[in-house]
Amino acid sequence: MKTNWARNNYQFSRFIAEAEAAGAFTPEVLDDMAISMDLKPFQVCELIDRAQNEWEKIKEKVCNCA
Repeated sequence: MKTNWARNNYQFSRFIAEAEAAGAFTPEVLDDMAISMDLKPFQVCELIDRAQNEWEKIKEKVCNCA
């Protein structure tokens, strides 16, 4: 059985949510990421939102700490 630390689906969404909470996604970073990912900046924001939502669901399911 994998530990929660080893579960990529948990930790990837957690990493993105924590980076957002720390202010990592400045407008400049969003613009650079959008270019790198061949997306529009709003689409990068949508990915960040999806990761945050996924992390909230995981917290509720795994540790009941949401």
